[in-house]
Amino acid sequence: YFSEAVLVNSTFFRWHFLELALFVMLEPRGLMGVHGAALAKNGRAILLRAPSGGGKTTLAYAGARRRFQALAEDVVWLDLERDIWWGTPWSFHLLPDAKQLFPELADYPPLLQINGERKLEVTLEQIRTGSTTVSARPGAVVFVERAAGQTSRLEAIDPVTAKSIWLASFAGAEMDFPNYHAHVNALLSTNTYRLYSGDNLDSSLDLLETLF
Repeated sequence: YFSEAVLVNSTFFRWHFLELALFVMLEPRGLMGVHGAALAKNGRAILLRAPSGGGKTTLAYAGARRRFQALAEDVVWLDLERDIWWGTPWSFHLLPDAKQLFPELADYPPLLQINGERKLEVTLEQIRTGSTTVSARPGAVVFVERAAGQTSRLEAIDPVTAKSIWLASFAGAEMDFPNYHAHVNALLSTNTYRLYSGDNLDSSLDLLETLF
């Protein structure tokens, strides 16, 4: 049962209750949820991994508004049996200072989140039709690191380095998934990169595009 105060705000109800209920049902069906955003192009995805506040959502939004499709904002679901990545990409939640980067967000009001933060909720398909997709074939894993005042650069990294960075960026209960480390080791065995994302987001997107 939900109070009228919860139900009257459909956005709040969907994000904090309905989607979480869906997520609870996915793991028993063999989907492993991992902390990350994801972009797709031509049916293939790139998983962007960073600690909370590390810039992955901002970068994913920048990609979705112009040249890529968003697959996920905060959780990517790895379908281990069918080798597909899934997401719930329709709404992104950005910090209020994102208005400085994206003029189209000027009139979006910051909304109070359950954790006390205020964020802008953006429906991607209202920004650009066709900017979302719910599934894609697996591609590269990219660890995003802010590099203020620097030129964006992309470097390949080895599986050991990738695993170390991966473990520093986990969130929630993702490690509780059965055989979690074996699945992550397989995911990071090839095609792993570190992106130092500078002040020019377009330059970062140019680098990501080379991975598709």
